[in-house]
Amino acid sequence: MKFQREDRLRSKKAFDRVRKEGRRAATDAMVLCVAPSARKRLGVIVSKQVGNAVVRNRLKRIFREFFRLQKKAFPEGDSVVIARPKAGRLENTEVRKQLDRVLEKIKLRG
Repeated sequence: MKFQREDRLRSKKAFDRVRKEGRRAATDAMVLCVAPSARKRLGVIVSKQVGNAVVRNRLKRIFREFFRLQKKAFPEGDSVVIARPKAGRLENTEVRKQLDRVLEKIKLRG
């Protein structure tokens, strides 16, 4: 199953709403914001501070693939994953572990 268009946050307005109204949880490599919504959708923010285009695209692929495979682990609503500069230096398996940790934190708070 592919990461569908309906599974993505696409507008700046949607990203801003989740970042402003959503619950937050963080690790040293990423931040997860979750806001209520009718369906589960994912937005990804990876700035140039994280690394070059190769690094940023690798992280985005990992985040989207994790969401696609672990959709049930995400809380109901719109989620935005924001990569911090440390994320660019992590191995793929460690990025997935950090995502697991941040999901556990957000579940404990909500």
